[in-house]
Amino acid sequence: KAGDIPMFFADLTSLDLYDAGGNIIERDFFAISSEETIKNKLEKFTEDDMDRQVSLMERSIYVASFNKYEREDFPDLSVKKEGHIEDICYQDCLSYYKSFFEEDDYLFNINVVENGDKLALWPTDFSLYDSGGILLLSFLRKELDIPDEFFYKFTYTVNELKTQGDMGLNAYTGLGSILYFLYTFYKKDKSPLYRKNIRRTLERIEEKSLEKIENFDYFTGIGGLLAVLSTTYKDMLNNKKSEDQEIISKTLDLIKSFQNIFLHKWQVIRKKYKAGLGHGLAGIYYSLGLSYKCNENQEILDMVYDLISLEDGYYLETYNDYEDPRNQVLGNFYLCYGIVGILLVRLELYRLGLVEKSTLVEKIDKLIDQVKAGLDFSSMTYSLCHGIASLIELFVEIEAINYRKEEVRQILDKLIVEELKNSRNGYGDKIDIDSFMVGKLGKSYAIIRTFKPELPSFTLLKFDAK
Repeated sequence: KAGDIPMFFADLTSLDLYDAGGNIIERDFFAISSEETIKNKLEKFTEDDMDRQVSLMERSIYVASFNKYEREDFPDLSVKKEGHIEDICYQDCLSYYKSFFEEDDYLFNINVVENGDKLALWPTDFSLYDSGGILLLSFLRKELDIPDEFFYKFTYTVNELKTQGDMGLNAYTGLGSILYFLYTFYKKDKSPLYRKNIRRTLERIEEKSLEKIENFDYFTGIGGLLAVLSTTYKDMLNNKKSEDQEIISKTLDLIKSFQNIFLHKWQVIRKKYKAGLGHGLAGIYYSLGLSYKCNENQEILDMVYDLISLEDGYYLETYNDYEDPRNQVLGNFYLCYGIVGILLVRLELYRLGLVEKSTLVEKIDKLIDQVKAGLDFSSMTYSLCHGIASLIELFVEIEAINYRKEEVRQILDKLIVEELKNSRNGYGDKIDIDSFMVGKLGKSYAIIRTFKPELPSFTLLKFDAK
């Protein structure tokens, strides 16, 4: 019948292949028997293999529990560690690296990922949101002694097995995220493999129907895509090589095309979006500001300032926060919504010369005083998207502009202690998952940035810390 899947069988000790009726299809089909295959795997089974299997079982049980039962008090499955901060973070990264396993020249790992209102297990792909830990491994490859071949095999696996879960026009899970991964790898070793894949990714973006675009935000829309096109273009231009000229030209053409789309939808954006980085105005004007530094269209700059002014209408001075448009909540200190993400991008626009420092200092001063006075960390998670790591990400950038530096460093030290004590992932549950934005790799990334200032901000889609 249509849709039926053929079923095949093998006897434990035989080399023959059988059909569903027990009839031999082909004798000596297998090189070795199933029994020998099992014995060989058991003989080669290491402690790393055991740790990987235990981790996979934990994640499977967690995903099933999350999807089936009310989440009140899941068991604490997080791993408690003691030791030097740098060693702890590097060990987490090494554990992540060792969790990948190779099979027939393919490289695999399984992530816990969001699937609507539920969770699912999915192979690691070019998703910044879920698999951004790969980027961390790339920047730390020398410190952690990770060979370049690891990143070749990872790229090869995603491409050959087509495991990329999202091919949409966005920068946190889709085509923009693919571009961000590939160019991060390309900066390290200039392999033609990455150049070829970058070119193909740009072609895929060109092939999309741009007229039907309705989502302009930073996390899930073309805002983030415009940002990564802009950061890629500027970095390539600053490190110009003749073999990159085609990619540079193609990237600039796409930037101009997206700028025109944003200008055409200016009034739609004003009506549709409110305050916030992840899904609000901040992510949009940040991306437009980056694109302006690539193609200085005055209308784009006018739009940046208009959206900043519009967003400031949602600022409540009493709380020193921007109202969360989803539920009108204040004081969550999330990267995705609220003052933390908004100040993060405005600091970057200041560094780009697009906003004045004087427009930021009052809000920064108030936030510093709020944190010094004491926050309720007990209600927070450790996650980068909406947890303590959000604050760390912002204060690393405040420290970088040498503003109230001693106080900011004291705050960072305090936040690190709270981050290390916290065992709740971005879903509020006490289990270690590898997700970058809501799991432990984002936690490691945020802490590492406090002692390794050359590590760029992945959340801002940058390739260096300048």
